[in-house]
Amino acid sequence: MGSKIRAPSPPLSTHPDRNRESHPPQLEMSKWTPEDIDRAFDKLTKELGRPPKLEEFLKRYPQAYYKIALGRYPGVWGWNDYRTKRGFEPERFDV
Repeated sequence: MGSKIRAPSPPLSTHPDRNRESHPPQLEMSKWTPEDIDRAFDKLTKELGRPPKLEEFLKRYPQAYYKIALGRYPGVWGWNDYRTKRGFEPERFDV
């Protein structure tokens, strides 16, 4: 049988706006556990003094958000499900 060829992983962002001290390196997508997601959410909530909006969480922890969006967080199928599970009101999106 033929071997499967895998595409290389994209490089880590080298965007100049990224301050490595305030934005620690992200865990690989496969390594985000529900506990890691909760810690990231709690950390950002503490820094902002309120629960983060989707845009803020996605900018800071994109891999954690994708785990939520893909249904990899037990009992949660999206951002507002996650916020509700954590005890916050769903976010209102302006359309």
